[in-house]
Amino acid sequence: KLVRRLNWRGVFFDSGNDSEPVAIVAGYTRSGTTFLGRVLANLLHARPVHEPLNPASSPEVSFFNERESRSKLISDRRYNATLRSVFSKSFKGTRLTNTGSRLFYDGRVVKVVRANHYADHLSELFNACPFVVIMRNPYACVSSRLKLNWPVPDHSHCFEDIEPYLSQQQKDMYHRESSVAAKLAISWCLDNLMLLRNRERENFLFVHYESILVRPEEELTRVL
Repeated sequence: KLVRRLNWRGVFFDSGNDSEPVAIVAGYTRSGTTFLGRVLANLLHARPVHEPLNPASSPEVSFFNERESRSKLISDRRYNATLRSVFSKSFKGTRLTNTGSRLFYDGRVVKVVRANHYADHLSELFNACPFVVIMRNPYACVSSRLKLNWPVPDHSHCFEDIEPYLSQQQKDMYHRESSVAAKLAISWCLDNLMLLRNRERENFLFVHYESILVRPEEELTRVL
C-alpha cells in the first residue's frame, strides 16, 4: 500500500527511454485495454500509465476535448508538445493515471482509449513504439457500458476526421436519433474503423480479447 501511495504522488524511478514508451495499448472502451495494459506492464517491468489523455485525470491535457480533432492536433504545436510530455518519462501523473505498485520501472506502458482516431499521428510522434490494439466483441462492449451507465463517447469534435471514410448511409446513421445501445454500437464502429486503418503499419499489432482468454500464453507471446 505504501508503494502504491508513493506512485500516486509521482514517486518512482523510470529507467526507460526518455521520450518513447515501451508500448501503447489502444482500443475501444471496455475492450480490455486496462487488463492488457497491466498485464504487459507487469511482464515488461514497466510503469502502467492509465489514460493520460483524459482531461479529468491529467491537468496537462485540461484543454483537450474528450476526443480531440486530429487536424487541430497536427496544426497546433501546443497539442503536440503536450502529447510528447504526457507520454515521456518526466510525466509524473496523478492518482488516476498512476496504477503501478513498484518503485523501479523499465519504461512505461501507456493505455489510451481517447486517441483511436489519431493513432496514426501518435505512431508518427513515437515511431519506435509498438501499438497494441485490442478488439472485443461489440455486444460485450456495449453491454458493459450500459451496465455501468456510462454516457456515449463524444465524437463531435473529431467526426470531421472520420467522415471522409463513411458512406452517406453511415453518416445518416450517425446523425439519426437512436437508442443509447445503438449509439454505443456506432461509436464502437467509428473507433475501430479508424484503428483498423493502421493495420498495414509495421508497429501496429491487433489482438482479440476473446483470443487472449482462450490462448493467453500464445497471444501474449505474440505481443511480446
